[in-house]
Amino acid sequence: MSMTRNGAAICRAESELWFRFRKFILPVTLVLGLAAFVAPVLGQSWSFALIGDPRSGARDYTAALKYLRDARIPAGQWQGLPEFVVVAGDFDPVDTNYALFRGIFSGTPGPRFMPVIGNHDASYRKFICDTIMPKEGIRDPFGKSTVSYYVDVHNVRLIVVDQYQGTGFKDGCVNDAGIRWIEQAIASGAHADHIFITLHEPAFCRVRHVGDGFDACPDERNRFWDMIVQHGDKVRAVFAGHTHNYSVMRVRDPRGPASDGKSYPFESEGIYQFDAGAAGNSDDGMITVITFVIDGRAAMAQVVQSKNGRAKFSVTRSIDLMAK
Repeated sequence: MSMTRNGAAICRAESELWFRFRKFILPVTLVLGLAAFVAPVLGQSWSFALIGDPRSGARDYTAALKYLRDARIPAGQWQGLPEFVVVAGDFDPVDTNYALFRGIFSGTPGPRFMPVIGNHDASYRKFICDTIMPKEGIRDPFGKSTVSYYVDVHNVRLIVVDQYQGTGFKDGCVNDAGIRWIEQAIASGAHADHIFITLHEPAFCRVRHVGDGFDACPDERNRFWDMIVQHGDKVRAVFAGHTHNYSVMRVRDPRGPASDGKSYPFESEGIYQFDAGAAGNSDDGMITVITFVIDGRAAMAQVVQSKNGRAKFSVTRSIDLMAK
């Protein structure tokens, strides 16, 4: 056989082999490619955010919202919008700040605005109940004109507590009816992997308002905290604002170091308290945004901060909420 004929035979053999291989490999490649495309969608993580006390601080409040709208992960990719933003009270003028929020996120699919009533928001109670809550699809409040409600988003239940009416008393405490209602809201959220509870006034104030927030009622505060610790398989954290100073602690025993007004304990198997500081009116000199990333039964908090007036945000702390 000549070299020409031999080469042609080899080419035909290679072509036939490639044809058979292609019949097998292309469908497999298509399936694997489709799986690679679908898998992130099916197992995709999502996020929500927490900010506090933007009252009368439009410049830094705007910077915080624009960060959430435009944020990039380290690789430079857009991280996606949070599903909702918890505004932990004192966002007066409420009508103006709600309109600013909606304006910044106009033309986007979200996020939802989750209001928490603060001590400076009393004159806007009707606007919150009659305008914001219906527009944001918030139903089943504790009672008429009370800003206590819960919402379910994916595998998270968010419980918001009014500390001034209905579920609250003494201008910042949670009463017995409120504690029972919170526990019922936890119990009825059996389908949720993660539960977060939002107040305006912290259970454990730091720097400012020590002794005149929820901690002014130690009996109720301790009963509340003991109750949520008992539900620690679901309850991940309590959110608050009010002090205009960011802080985080993890508390198991509300009668222990957390009750001294100055310690920042991290107690194993405790419940986290995140004081959101402020996004617009801070005392600690920082604009604080806390993003919570949920991926199935995993949950992580990422604290992002910028100096007031700078709008140059960076991650200052990451916390695995599932760590023992």
